[in-house]
Amino acid sequence: TPPPPAVSSPLLFEKAELDLLFFAYYFQPGSRQQYLAARALKAQAWRWHKSFGAWFLRHEEGHRRIDEGRERGNYAFFDPRAPPLDAATGQASRDATSGWCMRVRQDMVFEYAQLEDELSSLSADTGGQASVSVGAE
Repeated sequence: TPPPPAVSSPLLFEKAELDLLFFAYYFQPGSRQQYLAARALKAQAWRWHKSFGAWFLRHEEGHRRIDEGRERGNYAFFDPRAPPLDAATGQASRDATSGWCMRVRQDMVFEYAQLEDELSSLSADTGGQASVSVGAE
């Protein structure tokens, strides 16, 4: 069953909160909703990093260009991994390593070649799967 037309409205996605945009992007692979979520994220200066398979945003001022293809700075990124369930309570774990949250990577070297610019590529990039590992450089 296709979603109601209101759920496919660009205006809805332009005004949506980040949680909704990330949910639509990761859980509606190949759909118009995923495309609209990607478009709305890009409009808010989020960029898809092909190697990490995650959305990144410059965090704070002070990014320095290293050369034509790279810059260094602090970046916020969205960790889409589902947090593990606590065996005792059945509730999602809230420890520092659980996902579905924003994180900040300090002093990261960002290669422009790893950024996806085409929205059509973003719509099919994840296939609903996400594995983010943003370790030290």
